[in-house]
Amino acid sequence: MKLINILIIAMAGLLNVACSNSKETITTMNKNSSEPVMGLGNIIEGENFSGDAWLKMLSAEQAYDCQVYNVTFAPAVRNSWHTHSVGQILLCTEGVGYYQERGKAAQRLEVGAVVNIPANVEHWHGAAPDNSFTHIGITPKVSENSAKWLMPVTDQEYMEAVGVEILNKKSKTKKENIGSVLALYPTPATVVATMVDGKANFMMLSHIGIIGHNRIMISMSKRHHSNKAVHETKLFSINLVDEALLPRADYAGTVSGANEDKSSLFEFTIGEEGMPIIVDSPLTMECVVEDVYETEGFDNFICKIANTYASDEILTAEGKIDYNILKPILFEMPTYSYLRTGEVVGKCRTLGNDLKR
Repeated sequence: MKLINILIIAMAGLLNVACSNSKETITTMNKNSSEPVMGLGNIIEGENFSGDAWLKMLSAEQAYDCQVYNVTFAPAVRNSWHTHSVGQILLCTEGVGYYQERGKAAQRLEVGAVVNIPANVEHWHGAAPDNSFTHIGITPKVSENSAKWLMPVTDQEYMEAVGVEILNKKSKTKKENIGSVLALYPTPATVVATMVDGKANFMMLSHIGIIGHNRIMISMSKRHHSNKAVHETKLFSINLVDEALLPRADYAGTVSGANEDKSSLFEFTIGEEGMPIIVDSPLTMECVVEDVYETEGFDNFICKIANTYASDEILTAEGKIDYNILKPILFEMPTYSYLRTGEVVGKCRTLGNDLKR
């Protein structure tokens, strides 16, 4: 179903309600005044308006051969398609309305708008779906300027005209569908450490996620040298990267352990599970693989955290990790860039307190 059709259906209820309103609607919708500044006038009789509308003649001096009048439309009310043999001028004074010429997009009219309607051009004008509308109309050369009334503006025509304008107005801020793009970035920059054939091996990794409160998952391309070791030992360590460690961590991601011995790239100790623990990493987790979920080209290791090693400098007096001190480096895939972590925005579960009812 086209978007405009959805909009038409959604607004149909509003249209039905709005069209049934009368003078009470005018005072409700126009909150700045009880009635139009020039007065409301008399309700317009006949079939050329879709609902309640009012006319007040302001000037009809024959010597000027010109008529000036005030027209007020209830919400969603519009006049029928019509023409003027000489033309017409509209001065919009209150509310929100629309003007449309046959074959063209509707124009949204707000206070201060001026519409110069050409001779013999089919058009209609009226109120927005949710607002009353008042304009001063000027008919020049009354003695030769006749109005020709045509077919009513159908609900379909009205909603398509108004709906397209609303969509166009919102197009500057609407979201664009850019396809099935993985956009959950940035992610922590880490170094995965494994033991491959008795030697430490290190690789940069940022495809990492949290599962529950005591498990993580790492996603590694099947091409990596480290995958074999993780499959065999079911063990590895994850070492967070800070700014000081970043140059060596970046290098670890540019060369493969299959082609170069990276065992001396970092100073390390051996953790309780037998995995390398990088000395200069502020935080390391030793992990045990519990399951492997394979996707096209990737091994996704679901792991339980066995041990976490934290440098004294990043711990609070209570023994908690202070990430303001740690400041882990983040990785952003679309531009292959590293980012610094920012400042604290607020405390979780407190920022929304003012919204509680």
